[in-house]
Amino acid sequence: MEAKEEEFIITRKWLEKLRTSEDEIMEFEKYFPNGGTTIDVLNKFMNMDNLRFIEWILSMTPSFPFAKGTNASYLIDELAQYKRYYTVKQLLDKLHFNETPRVVDNVNNYLFYDGDVYVKGDVNPQSIYVKGNLKIDGKLTVKDRQVDELSAQQISASEINLFNHAKIYAQIKAKIVNLKVCSMISGNVEADTVKLNHSLILSNVDANEIINDGGYIWGDVNTIKIQNLNGGMVAGKITYKRSDEHK
Repeated sequence: MEAKEEEFIITRKWLEKLRTSEDEIMEFEKYFPNGGTTIDVLNKFMNMDNLRFIEWILSMTPSFPFAKGTNASYLIDELAQYKRYYTVKQLLDKLHFNETPRVVDNVNNYLFYDGDVYVKGDVNPQSIYVKGNLKIDGKLTVKDRQVDELSAQQISASEINLFNHAKIYAQIKAKIVNLKVCSMISGNVEADTVKLNHSLILSNVDANEIINDGGYIWGDVNTIKIQNLNGGMVAGKITYKRSDEHK
């Protein structure tokens, strides 16, 4: 088995070191008598619906077992169909960054990618894990409390609406950001208008107008106008973009 540079090869010897059962080693050797690349092995066992073996292999392989440019789209899509979102994230973390951006029209279920993503329309996701930046021309809306967390380096959109315990882990840029019913953003927020209703922002906020109704901002605030209502609080310091605004 000839591997590309930086590509990890799974072999009987490696599996034995991990105390893999002999039955699983024999199953592995049916298809890979001389060893196999990580992506080939995972794809084969995915085709056999052996999710447990896939999850175990991913947890034991080195940090970057895949060659640069590896296409893992089949594996990602199949795992997502089984709602194994944690395993997809684990897989993406072990892939090298994909320099080719992905472009899609809309998102109405899940979005997983090992690089940057550009969405021409709206996003109503079940789960998002983007290794790079996510740019959305339309709106990002999360209403269902069962939606998995959303994660990217940066998310930009015309409008972001979070409800019912929705969580985003990313830097945020948008015209309007609405958080309601115990929603949370972990990352700096830059917007024209930010509205918090019993929700949380864990970092800094830079917005022209902030309406904080029973919410909490852990970081600093830079604004023209802020209203802290019904116990809304800012843990950091508040600075004003115009010296005549101190509301």
